[in-house]
Amino acid sequence: MDVSIVESAIIAQLKTELPYLKNVDVLASLLADDSPDYALLAPAAFVSYTGGPYKRVGTSSTFDHYMKFIVIIVQRNFVSQKRLLHGTATSKGVYEVLDDVRNALTDETCGVAIQPLTPMDDQGLEATRDVVVWGFSFQTRARAQKE
Repeated sequence: MDVSIVESAIIAQLKTELPYLKNVDVLASLLADDSPDYALLAPAAFVSYTGGPYKRVGTSSTFDHYMKFIVIIVQRNFVSQKRLLHGTATSKGVYEVLDDVRNALTDETCGVAIQPLTPMDDQGLEATRDVVVWGFSFQTRARAQKE
């Protein structure tokens, strides 16, 4: 299974399930901007493949490819750190967005030939007065064969 197909399927799943996200794209699109204004992008999710091992299946030229993807979540600060994390009556905080991403992707194949996505871990990556950036990792497995 081509990694870019899985990455695109995850992006499509997030766009469908979380229409309130202003931006959903590959992480490379964010990194292409020399100095992105994260606050203007938010709420947003950026997806990237982060690697994974291959394990041979029997003695054939077939391998299980364990793929790990990260969803980078960007949310802006509306008034205070507490509201940034927990949200308000009219906007979601980063914790709510994390829950939504987990619910949108957990146990999903996103329409491609992979094992259902499994959440692995999450962690804060950056926090400023204006934005918080959080990473959420998911793992899946697909068969790969020598062509």
